[in-house]
Amino acid sequence: MKIFIFSLSSMLLVACSSMTAVGITDGDTLTVLQKRDKIPMKVRISAIDAPEKCQAFGEQAKQEFINAVF
Repeated sequence: MKIFIFSLSSMLLVACSSMTAVGITDGDTLTVLQKRDKIPMKVRISAIDAPEKCQAFGEQAKQEFINAVF
């Protein structure tokens, strides 16, 4: 139960941070920049099973994610 509470509190902290998307790695991973600290972070979106760049439709998945984010 303690782990679950910790994970909920850490999600709330991230939700309060102001970030800007600066790059897309593949169909489910992006790089964001924290506005306060200017620290880049890689973020992988959970519950999305997008193909990797080297797999079939990988580049198409990346392009669709770019269109959705930017």
